Amino acid sequence: MRCRFLPFFLLLLLSLVGCVNAELTVHYIDVGQGDAELLQSGGHNMLIDAGPASASSKLVFYLKNAGVKSLDVVVATHPHEDHIGGMMAVLNAFPVKLYIDNGEKTTTPTYKNLMKKLVSANIPYTVVKTGATIPFVNRISIQVDNPGSLTGDLNADSIVLKVTDNAEKFLFMGDAADGTGDLSAQVLKVTHHGSNSGTSKSFLNKVNPEIAIIEVGSGNDWGHPTKTTLKTLQSKGVKIYRTDLNGNIVVRSNGNSYTDLTTVGGVNTQTNK
Repeated sequence: MRCRFLPFFLLLLLSLVGCVNAELTVHYIDVGQGDAELLQSGGHNMLIDAGPASASSKLVFYLKNAGVKSLDVVVATHPHEDHIGGMMAVLNAFPVKLYIDNGEKTTTPTYKNLMKKLVSANIPYTVVKTGATIPFVNRISIQVDNPGSLTGDLNADSIVLKVTDNAEKFLFMGDAADGTGDLSAQVLKVTHHGSNSGTSKSFLNKVNPEIAIIEVGSGNDWGHPTKTTLKTLQSKGVKIYRTDLNGNIVVRSNGNSYTDLTTVGGVNTQTNK
């Protein structure tokens, strides 16, 4: 059996775009050494990555606590376990209207079982490349800025997404080191958990972020985030949040300004921009 694959132009025929002008809320979820981000606006929900399998229960609990009853779009940036390990739990817990990845295949049981689940649950599935747009809600543009073509390097082939909410812009790098087009954004999800593979000075000059969010596990075996990456971000005057230190990070945008909110030691800290 094969996944219910949709050519990308058919996405425009799907009734995913909500006619709303509600606030955009972006959650950077603490799933340990992995990535998971939730976008919410006007009752619509989009998940980018699902962390490792070890954080599946925590992720599903967080999504339910955030009011998620179904997911309009789920994006797997690339098929590494720390990005898709929790996907099976997500697909079991919530109806999903559309599943998106970059078309990269692996032989891991995690990936194979996930693709079987798409078939058995009859979940629409499509592949995106640079230049595609993902429908979400009418005010918010979601542009795919990587990959142009697959190289076989799972990290480099990650889907890169630029989310534009009028004046406010969010960049999600997956584990890719770069992307194409205009990458400028106020809020940057730092690539590859803050490793040395990415987040160069030249890259930051393209993005010019105000906030950098590093999704990383405490005491991880890879030494993420590296001192080099932290120093590079600090040299640009970027405000750094880390899920290993700050827990879940939430940024809210009304299209003209944003508010960043975290919980540190049980105390809310908030900044308005």
